[in-house]
Amino acid sequence: MSEERTILIKVYFEIPRFTIIYKNKEDLFNAFQKKLKEFNLDIDDVTWADWEGDRSLVNTPNDVLAAAEAYTESCVKLFHRTSHYHKTAVCSSSDEQKKKQAKTKKLCAETEGNEVEERTAAFKIFFEVPRFTLTFRNKKDLFEAFQKKLKKLNLDVDDVSWADWNGDRSLIETPDDLFGAVELYSGVGLKIFYPTIPPDLKAVCSSSDEEETKREVKAQNKCKARKASHLR
Repeated sequence: MSEERTILIKVYFEIPRFTIIYKNKEDLFNAFQKKLKEFNLDIDDVTWADWEGDRSLVNTPNDVLAAAEAYTESCVKLFHRTSHYHKTAVCSSSDEQKKKQAKTKKLCAETEGNEVEERTAAFKIFFEVPRFTLTFRNKKDLFEAFQKKLKKLNLDVDDVSWADWNGDRSLIETPDDLFGAVELYSGVGLKIFYPTIPPDLKAVCSSSDEEETKREVKAQNKCKARKASHLR
């Protein structure tokens, strides 16, 4: 009789990218809000990361302008956060926050005091990675549990793919497809890919295994604490 095995599966969604052409911070902010609405995203759930990896909200014109100016030569990395744990993980020390605010005010004052030509800002949005663990004895058990979990997440099983070590993707259409992928990533965890943003993104992410989410955020907070200690 086969022994029970487990596999951790992480779901990665398509990363939307968009470009905004603007003359001032109001133009930029209005266009930014419209884009987020197109993706059904709440602006209060979106943050951006500076070059040190510290995240800040982007829910005011000054916030978005500061992010755009920080990444004039590349895309601004935006992060959509849905779970309670990820929301509490977004923070900065008071001194760092004051410095950022002062820099933003200075930047905005300089921008408003001059005639500004059209500029371009590029953005890409990263989403939380839902994860779940499946326990199985054989490929039939595995595939049935996999289909059941995707159905619970309202994800179409026919659209899910996985990538081999070379990055080549293949659809997961049969028990053999999934079992082969799991065998390849045994002990590491399997990454699967979904080609669109789910219509109910919050429901998908909030149904992720809670303990896995806690561990990930705890590790992020430890990293931030070490960085802050080093800076002091």
